[in-house]
Amino acid sequence: MEKRISLKAWMIIKIIPALLLVVFYWMCVSTKYNPIYTYLQYAVLACMFVSLYMVKNNRDIFDEYAKEVLSKTDTICFKLSYVVFGILLLPCVLINTSSIVIGYGIVGGLAILTILRSIIFCVLDARGM
Repeated sequence: MEKRISLKAWMIIKIIPALLLVVFYWMCVSTKYNPIYTYLQYAVLACMFVSLYMVKNNRDIFDEYAKEVLSKTDTICFKLSYVVFGILLLPCVLINTSSIVIGYGIVGGLAILTILRSIIFCVLDARGM
């Protein structure tokens, strides 16, 4: 018998690949090149894909209420993404910013949005909205 995880746990577990993406970017732009980073990058990518694959196959989304809450959460996060990436755009326009700093801002923004998505989903699900 296959055990399914709840949608709330699935949302929280999706934070892991976002954080691994930040680590992967850090290894890609590290100024001190270390040959072990290449192998670690492949390991991080493999962990990201395996975690997403395992969680994707075991999630339980048959609850119509959870689908509705997830839709509301995605709508809120889509609006928040305009704010987050609009804030990231300002230093690019106003001052000369390096591409590495912009990259850190982008992967950091994605990680923040993923964390906020999980928090917002859990709050809306607990309140019954």
